[in-house]
Amino acid sequence: MRIKLLKIKLQCFKGLKSFEAEFFGRNAKIRAENGVGKTTVLDAYLWLFSGKDSTGRTDFEVRPLDDFNEVIKGLVVAVEASIEVSGVEHILRKEQHENVVKGQLRGYSVICTIDEVPKKVGEYQDWIANVIPETIFKMLSDLSQFNTKMHWTDRRRELLEIAGKIPMPAGFDGLLELLKGRTIDEYSKVLGEQRKAHKKERDGINPRIDELQRGLKDYAQAASDSEVELIAKRENAQEDVVKLDTYIQVLRDSEKTRQEGFEKINDLNEKLLHRENCVRNQQGPIEELNDERAKLEQDHTDRTRELVILRHVIHSDSSAIDSVKNAIAASLLTLAGIKAEYQKAKNKPADETCFNCGQRLPADQIADAENKRQTALGNIEARSNQTQKAIEEHKDELNKQQEAFGEHIAKSNALVEELTIDKAAKDKRLAEIAEQVKNRPKANYADDEEWQELTAEIEKIKAELGEPVSQQLDKNQADRDAKAEQIAEINKALAQYDNIKGSKERIAELESREKELAQLIAEVESKLEEIGRFKVEQSKMVEAAVNGKFEHVTWKLFKYNLNGSVEDTCEALLNGVPYPDISAGQQLYCAIDCINTLSNHYRVEVPLFVDHSESLTLPLESESQTICLEATKGLKELKVELQSEPKLQEVAEIRNGEHILW
Repeated sequence: MRIKLLKIKLQCFKGLKSFEAEFFGRNAKIRAENGVGKTTVLDAYLWLFSGKDSTGRTDFEVRPLDDFNEVIKGLVVAVEASIEVSGVEHILRKEQHENVVKGQLRGYSVICTIDEVPKKVGEYQDWIANVIPETIFKMLSDLSQFNTKMHWTDRRRELLEIAGKIPMPAGFDGLLELLKGRTIDEYSKVLGEQRKAHKKERDGINPRIDELQRGLKDYAQAASDSEVELIAKRENAQEDVVKLDTYIQVLRDSEKTRQEGFEKINDLNEKLLHRENCVRNQQGPIEELNDERAKLEQDHTDRTRELVILRHVIHSDSSAIDSVKNAIAASLLTLAGIKAEYQKAKNKPADETCFNCGQRLPADQIADAENKRQTALGNIEARSNQTQKAIEEHKDELNKQQEAFGEHIAKSNALVEELTIDKAAKDKRLAEIAEQVKNRPKANYADDEEWQELTAEIEKIKAELGEPVSQQLDKNQADRDAKAEQIAEINKALAQYDNIKGSKERIAELESREKELAQLIAEVESKLEEIGRFKVEQSKMVEAAVNGKFEHVTWKLFKYNLNGSVEDTCEALLNGVPYPDISAGQQLYCAIDCINTLSNHYRVEVPLFVDHSESLTLPLESESQTICLEATKGLKELKVELQSEPKLQEVAEIRNGEHILW
């Protein structure tokens, strides 16, 4: 997929009041002295696509500043670009507007359009991400992204993906069988964690054995009663707990009857609330007023929704009118070309001499040539008539669209006026309804016979329930908890006898485990050494595969330590010199080589702005559309120079002619 920049326009962006340049998808230079605005054009292009500037910031100041470095108010910042995506032209536009409330600036809002169709910011970003994901766009459009801004681990991951599948080194079949679907690094991490876990477990065994041996002495000193005496005490306490549980259950069963009474009181209270509501409604029902209020609100909402729909129709009418106008303009240009073709063919008589010998042709051949010429003129005239007919049809369609547009505008204005009148009437009636609800008379429940009966029945049930039995439950529960605590203490004492037996068995298990762990650690370290040898062989193959994808840059992807281990790294080299140590021009040279490789890998080309290109004396080998930003002393205005391509220059002149005509 190729993305080309055809045209870019700036309005009040940073230090540029206005700027417009047509590139027609070709390589170009933008020249001027420092501070005129070359980098500003790059910032505008990146802001349009990603919302960031050339340094990767999203919070940079896009609005012009005055002589006191204050933001100039009342301006609309806009950037528009015509791009070609795989042969299809699109127009992207992003504007930043001031949000002014009661004369005060409250912030800024962003308005986006794609092909003149308004888009929400999220929809705009999704469209661009669908064309090219942001991560790929940054790598292909920012010369410092891949080698400077990107973390080396992410850069290394990209390089390995570019290299493709690397075969396994020979002679490690046994090791590869142990992977079981894992990568060598994953298996190395597994072994490392195993060794770490084994050593940690081994180092913790001796302290645990010492602790268990100290515990044996403590258990022997703490034991007072014999094991048989403790068991007898526990049985007596358990019998007491059973008796207390039985009595507590009896008390709780009696409490169930009280609970039923409380539930009946709750039911009566609900009936009482319902009755009070009925009494209030008898003093002045408000259901009809609420219904009227809801209807007024709904009617106004429906009319407002009708206006919104009508405005959408007006917008569609406007788009249709623009489309017909564009069709008429295109047909007029086509007609002009046909007329020029007709005039050229008409002014050129049929050939009467032989183009080889120069002698006059026979009369029949001259007549035949004239017939062919007349036929060609007739065909051109037919095309002209057909194009003229299409123009007339488009004009008829334009008249119909404009008539419908006018009708919808008139209907919208009438509906706005009706809504204004209806809203005033609605607000007045809502105020009257609110006043009626507020002035309703208060209800007197004591005069209602049903309310009095419900109140009396509630008081009667309360009197029958009497005092609660919670105090008795609390006392017996406290006795029961004390017995349970006594049982827990006895169990704790009995557990000491079990702990002595368990500690001796555990000490024997730990001593056996310590020997087993020593053997496991030795086996893991042997496997890790084999992995180290494997990674040395594999690293050489990986570096060869990656470097084969680049024209000039070579990559150091592994660091070989003195102990034989291999560590991952990612360092770009040019002629053996690390990227941070080469000149600025060489860094640009390396960056373009990287972008070419990434473009081929992702099969995507995007326009590339090369800032400070005057520092580059090496050949510019970019495979994408390239726009060089070149500092030129004494040049006070931005000058755009397209790469010399005669045929494309003719196209540019034709396009400019069409623009002036339109």
